[in-house]
Amino acid sequence: MGLAPVVQPSEISNEAGALEFKFNPWHDTENGQFTFKGQGQRFAGGGGSFGGGGASGGWSKPKAPKPKNDGGNFRGGEPGGDQASRSWDGAKPTTPPTKPLAKPLAKPIEVRTKIVRTTVPKVLETPVERPLPTTRKISAGGYDFEVDEQDRTVRASGQLRLQPDQPRSRDAQTNAGKPNREQNDHGGHFIAREFGGPEISYNHFAQNARFNLSEYRVIENKWKKALKAGKRVTVDIQADYTGNSRRPDWIFVFSNIGGIDEIRRMPNKK
Repeated sequence: MGLAPVVQPSEISNEAGALEFKFNPWHDTENGQFTFKGQGQRFAGGGGSFGGGGASGGWSKPKAPKPKNDGGNFRGGEPGGDQASRSWDGAKPTTPPTKPLAKPLAKPIEVRTKIVRTTVPKVLETPVERPLPTTRKISAGGYDFEVDEQDRTVRASGQLRLQPDQPRSRDAQTNAGKPNREQNDHGGHFIAREFGGPEISYNHFAQNARFNLSEYRVIENKWKKALKAGKRVTVDIQADYTGNSRRPDWIFVFSNIGGIDEIRRMPNKK
C-alpha cells in the first residue's frame, strides 16, 4: 500500500552489531547470564536497573519513583509486570473552571415607578345655558321669540301643535342670514310651518342645507310622531352666534316629549 515495512526491534543494528531490544526475565543463578524460559531464576521487569557495572552484578530492586504533585495521582509499575506503567489521573481537568460570579453590588439599586395622573376635563353631555344678552320678546302664531340688540333671533319657544299644509314665506327664507348667509344654506325655520310656526323673519335663520334635511329634520319628525300619539311637546330653541354674524354657528334644542326632557347641541354645518 505504499507504506514502509515494519522493522522488528531484533532487526535494528548499528555499527557494533545487532542490538537486543527484547526483555528476557530469565537468569542463570550461577553465572548471572540470560538463559531460556524455565531455566535459572525469573526476575521481574518493569523499570529496574542493572547494577554492578557488568553482567555479574545481577539485578537491583527498582525503587518506586516519587509521585509528582502535579494535581493528579501517579501510579508506578507493579512488581511482576512485564513493563512499568505510568498514568496521570486528573493532571488536566476535563471540566473548565467555573467563572466566578460578578461581585454583588454593595447596595441594591432601587427602582421607582412614578404614576402620573392626568386630569382630563369632563365633557359635558348637555350644554350649559348661558345668560342671554338684552333681548326683546316677539310673540306670533302662539310662539315666543327673543331678539337681541342686532335684531337676531336668539330664542324661540312654545308648545307645539300639528298644523299641516301651511304656506311658506319665500321672501323670509331667501333673506335669512344675509349678509353672512353661505352658498349651501337654506332659509330654515326655528319652528316648522307644520307646527304652526309663523312666517315672520324672526322664525327663520340661515341653515346649512345638509343640517336642515338630516339632523334637524330627524328631531322634527320625532316631535310630529309624538304629537300624533297624543303626547304633549314643548320646545325651547336657542341660537349661538359668533361676533356680529347673522348666521348662527350652533343650535341648542331643549324639548320635553311626554314628560321626558331631551337636550341636543347641533352645529350648523354639514
